[in-house]
Amino acid sequence: MESNTSIRNNFYWSMLERVGTVGIQFILQLLLARLLAPDDYGLCAILLVFVNIFTLLVDSGLPTALVQSKKYSQKDFSSVFYAVLALSVLAYIILYISAPFCARFFDNPLIESTLRVMLVSIIFCSVNSVQVAYVKYMMLFKIQFLANSIAVIVSAVVSIYMAMHGYGVWAIVYQYLISRVVMTLLLGIMLKWRPTLELSMIRLKELFSYGWKLMASNFLSLVVSDIYTAVIGKTYSHDQLGLYDTGSRIPTTVSNSLTVSIGAVLFPLFSKHQEDIPSLRQYLKKSNVISSFFIIPLMIGLASCSKPIVLLVLTEKWADAIPFMQIACLMYAFYPIHMNNLHMINAVGRSDIGLKLEVIKKIIDIIFLAIFIPIGLEWVAFGRLLTSFLGLYINLKPNKGLLGYSVKDQLLEILPTLIISVVMGLLLLLIEFVLSCDYIIILVVQFFAAVVLYLGLSYVFNRKGLMMTLDAIKNRSN
Repeated sequence: MESNTSIRNNFYWSMLERVGTVGIQFILQLLLARLLAPDDYGLCAILLVFVNIFTLLVDSGLPTALVQSKKYSQKDFSSVFYAVLALSVLAYIILYISAPFCARFFDNPLIESTLRVMLVSIIFCSVNSVQVAYVKYMMLFKIQFLANSIAVIVSAVVSIYMAMHGYGVWAIVYQYLISRVVMTLLLGIMLKWRPTLELSMIRLKELFSYGWKLMASNFLSLVVSDIYTAVIGKTYSHDQLGLYDTGSRIPTTVSNSLTVSIGAVLFPLFSKHQEDIPSLRQYLKKSNVISSFFIIPLMIGLASCSKPIVLLVLTEKWADAIPFMQIACLMYAFYPIHMNNLHMINAVGRSDIGLKLEVIKKIIDIIFLAIFIPIGLEWVAFGRLLTSFLGLYINLKPNKGLLGYSVKDQLLEILPTLIISVVMGLLLLLIEFVLSCDYIIILVVQFFAAVVLYLGLSYVFNRKGLMMTLDAIKNRSN
């Protein structure tokens, strides 16, 4: 098995990178939410539809294939670098020309100019994807932490300045672009790796044979998510889209910060031990138990405290975002379990299974969207919640055959955490109902009550999960 010290160090640097940068971004979003209007966020959500899709297509699964590959060479990384860079330039030209048509489709002339500026980011993202692949392969998460932290701080300062001086949605556009430019430049300086004048079409073909299935899976996931955004933006107002997007942003950010941190370490770790089934099963079990111990109570707690959080932090103008935040919290409570299982499937070279799973889940997603979009926006969010529960079962099922780790076994591992978290959430709702005082006092009372109750009940009824988590924190995990 991989050195425990090495695994812990890499995980902590990865976690620190995510928590640190996400923390700054979270504070930034709160400040921007006070300075900008829901319409600005609605417009930005539409821009990200195009940016995210083409960034993923440019990536083409090749950088991830490098991490999964058992053999590594300088030529492989250089070949992927030139391939994704060429694709990004081509994508930018296509989208630059298409920007006026996008503006007309959404009936907003500002989309043309903002999209053209924001799309510059895909060129830097293509370079960055290879840099990050090298970071993951070599386990250099400390460097990634430093580069990303500086990039986020610089972009946040610029964004706040622009928002305070009336630049509106441009504050979000330049924050997104600058963070990617600075991140790419800093990694270029800090990493020893540089592309060489080498290109192997044979290796690109081999890597793409694995990577395209992973890209297709991610593409389907992203496209369906962006379809939701596009359909909402077309069916409802930009204000409503902004409320929907902002309400989902906090739970999405919190859940992703933990999920990405775990995945950044687990995927290369799983890949290196892809033929050692007992080790893989043990790693997956521990990652499920520990991530659930954190994220499930956190999401249920946020759902229970959504009203005072939104009204206190974002102000009354975002009050209609509360139900979207509550539903998103419940949807993302199990997201790390989703992703842990997918990382395992992809790491053992079965990206074909991952693609099949994604096709099934997205068909369900589209069906639910078609059913609920005419009824109302809250029903659309509820539909996504239902699909997330179905998706959990679908993602967990293959690892019974691959690892001998069934859906039932995995769910039983996290059941005590879930039950205790629900009890805690009900208490938080009761506190809000009983107390009639300032929201900040309610939140303080809820916070301490949640910590005491959750840890106390965990000590009595979920000691296994508690001890496993404490062991990991204390650097005593095996």
